[in-house]
Amino acid sequence: MRKAWLLLILFFTCFTIAFSQKKHTVVDFLLKIESFGSDFVTFDFASGNYKKYLVLITDNKEVNNKIVSKEKIEYTSDSISIKSLKRVNNWGFIILCSDKKIKKKLYLKDLEPRNDYYLVFYSLKGKDTFQIERKITFSTLAKRPTRQALNLAFDDVTDSSFVVSWVNGSGEGRILVLAEGERLETPENGKDYGSSSVFGKGGIIGNKCFVVYDGKEPRPKVKVTGLEPSTKYTIAVFEYNGEGKYRHYNLAKESNNPRVLTTRLSPPKISSIEKVDENVYEIRWQESKGATSYILDVAKDKDFKQFVEPYQELDIGDLQKYEISDLVPNEKYFIRMKAKGPNGESAYSPTFELKTK
Repeated sequence: MRKAWLLLILFFTCFTIAFSQKKHTVVDFLLKIESFGSDFVTFDFASGNYKKYLVLITDNKEVNNKIVSKEKIEYTSDSISIKSLKRVNNWGFIILCSDKKIKKKLYLKDLEPRNDYYLVFYSLKGKDTFQIERKITFSTLAKRPTRQALNLAFDDVTDSSFVVSWVNGSGEGRILVLAEGERLETPENGKDYGSSSVFGKGGIIGNKCFVVYDGKEPRPKVKVTGLEPSTKYTIAVFEYNGEGKYRHYNLAKESNNPRVLTTRLSPPKISSIEKVDENVYEIRWQESKGATSYILDVAKDKDFKQFVEPYQELDIGDLQKYEISDLVPNEKYFIRMKAKGPNGESAYSPTFELKTK
């Protein structure tokens, strides 16, 4: 019986110790940045089972491992201005100092743009002495440009390239973004992408959206190459301030920004011209992507001023071969073609020189 009582006492003693330890055991807390801008940060916070804790924000890289404080600071509002916070030895600002369990989303405003900050969580380890448990870093963005670029204009549009210009906005710099089709992705704040004027070679945004220019020229004019013929593209300029992690883009739409452009048809290429009958010659060519018809010119001079009727701007339809008749033997002729489609015409093919037999 005595042995049973001793075992029972030992069990309750162990249970009490375990319960006591569990009561004061530190559980995981939550300190997570959700979003940030040029002068604010939003973060999720949950205090856990701490006897007392302290949350501090600082822009000092040398974060103290220990802080001595007798403060008890609690906020009923989820929005906190850094201007209203208690400074600790000119080193940082106390956001919270409490012994209550808290789980909320906090919005901290009036931060300095283009600055590195540290959110630090401390727990009480002795009388008024707090020891660091976790630190997370974030950077505020530069201020967003107030005026977006506008009036995109195109020049020298070919089947594989175009030249684009625009009027700058108020940013320190800007990127030119190009996407095949009509779906355009927007850049992410706090990120540089790299650029290349060859479509598909520069930094990529989202799925198939590429940065073809990143610069600070006062009057930019960019030639973009590497495009597909008879293909629709969407083009936009985004003004920005700051570099790297501080970069802040203006994502607003403006007059003629963004714009949609379709490249020209590729010109057909005459592959052969063969005699098939008396004074009749068959012309063959390589097709142009997106063409619905072809235009044929035949002339007696390489400048195409002396046309042979009826072969002047003659629409011969969507074919791959065509017969030219009534040509004079032992004469020299010059022949060229261009493709035609829903979005316009191609450039002329290289001129083919024919000497009749």
